[in-house]
Amino acid sequence: MRISILTLAVTALWATNTMAQERYTADRTGNLPIAGARSIHIEGKAGTLTIRGVANAQSVEVTGVARADDRRDLDDIQLLVRRRGGLIEIIADIPDRDSNEWGNRNRALDMTITVPTGILLDVVDGSGILNISGTGAVHLTDGSGQATIENVRGDVTVKDGSGALTISAVTGDVTIDDGSGSIRVEQITGSVRVREDGSGSIRIREVGGGFRVDEKGSGSISHTGVTGTVSIPDRHRRGRHRRDERP
Repeated sequence: MRISILTLAVTALWATNTMAQERYTADRTGNLPIAGARSIHIEGKAGTLTIRGVANAQSVEVTGVARADDRRDLDDIQLLVRRRGGLIEIIADIPDRDSNEWGNRNRALDMTITVPTGILLDVVDGSGILNISGTGAVHLTDGSGQATIENVRGDVTVKDGSGALTISAVTGDVTIDDGSGSIRVEQITGSVRVREDGSGSIRIREVGGGFRVDEKGSGSISHTGVTGTVSIPDRHRRGRHRRDERP
């Protein structure tokens, strides 16, 4: 009898935990014609964010999935796609957590966005994996999570809190302010400048212009294939010509 009661208790606990961990989802979509737009502002809070440039695109297309631990939260997670003159805004509207809420109620909006190649992007992302490819110039402010930027025609400026940062195949200059996490930059036609980096390694390859680090905390600096002038803090100069090995 004791075994049966114990079995029932364990089964009930398993069922409760399974229900608590279940994710509720709902689709979110939006689009706007691009004619006359000069730039796109994108805000992601929590969730994955993928931005892809599409040649000859006539509109901005957004597909998203809202995710929540509580079904009641789904209606509060909205996708805003709107226009203000020459600016298109795409915003993940996720209410801030109420300090009086009990328990762990996660909310997120995963977004995949296609934009015309060549248009200027201003991206603000909270947390989660971020991928940007095939676009025009990018200005990124990122909170945390892995970020990858590649195949960009124009300058790239990044202010990153934490997480690995990879930038490649940029026709233009790259400027970075970073808190923590590794930085990897390669195949840049212009110059690369790291204005400030708190911690984590910096690896630079194949740069058509110069490479400069203004302030560096902990972590190594390595570079190869830099055509222009290299300027890095004195204490990181030893071994600065070390040749990297690809993983």
